[in-house]
Amino acid sequence: MNFSKVLWACVAFLLLLLPTPTDAQGIRAEAVSEALQRDAAAYAELFGTDIAEAHRRLALQTKIGALDAALTEESAETFAGLWIDHEPEYRVVALFTNAALAQEWISEEALGELASLITVRPAAITLKQLELHLEEAAARLQRADQQADLWINVRENQVEILTPNPAELTAALGAKRVALPQGTAIVEAEALAEPVADVRGGRPVTGCTAGFAVRSPTGRLGLTTAAHCGNTQTYEDNVTALPLISERYREHHDVQWHAASCSDQIFNQVFDGTSNRTITGSVGRGSQSIGMFVCKYGRTTDDHCAVIDGKSYKPGYVPSAKSTFITAFSNVPISLGGDSGGPWFLGNNAYGVNSGKSGSSGTRAIYMAVNFMTSQGYSPLTYPAGVSPYAILSCTNDSSSFSCTASGRNGNPPYTFSNWQYYGPATSWSGGGTGINGSFGSFPGCRTGDYNYVTVRITDACGRTGSGDAVFYCPSASDCGLSNNCLGPSL
Repeated sequence: MNFSKVLWACVAFLLLLLPTPTDAQGIRAEAVSEALQRDAAAYAELFGTDIAEAHRRLALQTKIGALDAALTEESAETFAGLWIDHEPEYRVVALFTNAALAQEWISEEALGELASLITVRPAAITLKQLELHLEEAAARLQRADQQADLWINVRENQVEILTPNPAELTAALGAKRVALPQGTAIVEAEALAEPVADVRGGRPVTGCTAGFAVRSPTGRLGLTTAAHCGNTQTYEDNVTALPLISERYREHHDVQWHAASCSDQIFNQVFDGTSNRTITGSVGRGSQSIGMFVCKYGRTTDDHCAVIDGKSYKPGYVPSAKSTFITAFSNVPISLGGDSGGPWFLGNNAYGVNSGKSGSSGTRAIYMAVNFMTSQGYSPLTYPAGVSPYAILSCTNDSSSFSCTASGRNGNPPYTFSNWQYYGPATSWSGGGTGINGSFGSFPGCRTGDYNYVTVRITDACGRTGSGDAVFYCPSASDCGLSNNCLGPSL
């Protein structure tokens, strides 16, 4: 089987599922969210395009990100990374160790309008190999007792060790007889990366900036910030204490989340410097590409947009850091003390949580991709949550009875359940009561075409109440009684 044809058939199918950008002259402003209109205006100002062209390019980023993720996953044996050039012409540059074969793969039939934007260049080392070399270089630095930041410079097709003193580091490695892996270079940096949580004032949490509203699988709501910020946080707009639920400050992570209080209503919004921007989705690290245009807000540097210039940064200040942090560059400071934890976004999608800066000027920010929240048991809130709890019922039956188990959503866990009730055609029933489970028995049978209803009252830790229900249909008399099918499917 021809691997290239299989790969690009999959990529083409993936791209077809994504929305196609409207022609630059045909974009309707009313069809674009207000948030994305502001981002497009920032893009147009930065790169000197008109608004329609800015919208077209930002819409293309979704397809470019999907292509990047697909190549990284499916073509690891030859793909060496890609990036977006915005000037002097808008294009996508993709590196392959087998560039001739890659050029054959990139066709208009497979990639549509992306094909005309892609420039293929040869590379010596694949992205997968560079990732392995980075981790090996980090291990050798540790053996030599040397600290530095590391990242993959995709444009140069090499791992770079960033240090303010290249000569000293080279001498130290030589003294310990430590050699660096292939494709690794020592590069002078203004300063080592550092977290940015040392300023108070502004909004909205103690010493840092709140990121995204989040929810746990049980429905508990809260706010994120960076893990290196203090564990005692107050939402400064209303002086509300935010109890710490969990944090992760190592490997891929620099994030913590705090539960909302009973007096707070949490919205799926972030302040972006102009207004409260609604978050309706998220873009993970795999679909973020070098050269993408992204925006952020921080209490110190306010709102700015930037261009991603790396997605494999290994900051030395994060314990046991992995090379998954993303860097974004601007010509003005975008990450200074107090900005830690702030949101990175584009349009109505969450992209990441601000972590630190590379260099003292703050023009290169470091952020954690938003998908790493999920591995910690919570995720960005992407819809209006409401404040009242509600119950979800799961019911099963045996030959003459059925039982239900309740779980809660929204509000503030832990939940209590009470006032179980049954409504239906059974001539008698028993059970119910309080607690997470309700059991109902003594069924003599049900009539064809009848429904069974179960309800329960739910109370959250703040005393707010709600309810939940389940509905079951009895399809026929022959399905009832000892047949174990009396309840039929849940509606």
